[in-house]
Amino acid sequence: MNQITLTAVVRSEQGSGAAGRLRRAGKIPAILKRATGEQTLITLDAHEYEMSMRKKTAESEIVIDLAGVQISVTIYEVQNDVITGAVTHVDFGEVSK
Repeated sequence: MNQITLTAVVRSEQGSGAAGRLRRAGKIPAILKRATGEQTLITLDAHEYEMSMRKKTAESEIVIDLAGVQISVTIYEVQNDVITGAVTHVDFGEVSK
């Protein structure tokens, strides 16, 4: 089984202005929906995300490394820019084990 590990950082700012600043800095704003019902705002490196998703197959396990904690996730939704096709936002859901 192929494992894809994405490094994420917790973010405190939210809203369209903050998201735009992140995108201009080469980051992707994302949200992690935890199994407990909580939602954590996170940031991913856009280049790392794009390169990692090229290797994704149907059997791939996606893991988010959030401050040293490994969290198995599934992708619920990916939003793309309609003109460039660049990823603008990702929703992840924690997979309970």
